[in-house]
Amino acid sequence: MRLTPIDWGNFSDVSALRPKKSQEAYLPSVDHFLAEAYVNVSLGYPDICRAIYAEDKLVGFTKIVYVPKNEKPYDFKHDACMIDCLLIDRDYQNKGYGAAALKLILNYINDKLDWRYKSVRLTCQKNNDRAIRFFKQHGFKPMDVTLEGRQHLWLFELSNQG
Repeated sequence: MRLTPIDWGNFSDVSALRPKKSQEAYLPSVDHFLAEAYVNVSLGYPDICRAIYAEDKLVGFTKIVYVPKNEKPYDFKHDACMIDCLLIDRDYQNKGYGAAALKLILNYINDKLDWRYKSVRLTCQKNNDRAIRFFKQHGFKPMDVTLEGRQHLWLFELSNQG
């Protein structure tokens, strides 16, 4: 598997990625995440969007953002790296791509980014039991934090081992 920058050659295919119907309520569209990245970058926040490929097949999308301490809306007590999106397309779910992609993303964060961060964090809808189980299985721990105006989200953290 590999993470690949999004360019005009793969943009339309990445934009067409969709979760299973049962998960659509939990995730905005890829286009929404790409628009957020545009705004973040225009405001000076490091934000990285990547297509996820297994061999030559586009199987997913990820968005990674650096969140400095005390930055709204998160107000973290230390700098963090945030996996803002991990989406595996509906046609490739339940085939091990999600676990492989998460490992790839964590390796990318640790090996390729020079961001100074104490933890990797992500949010998950409180009633998305499937995703909660997945993230817990991969070492993420729920945090006792309520995000301002976002009571429906749980914050998860994986301490930086590097």
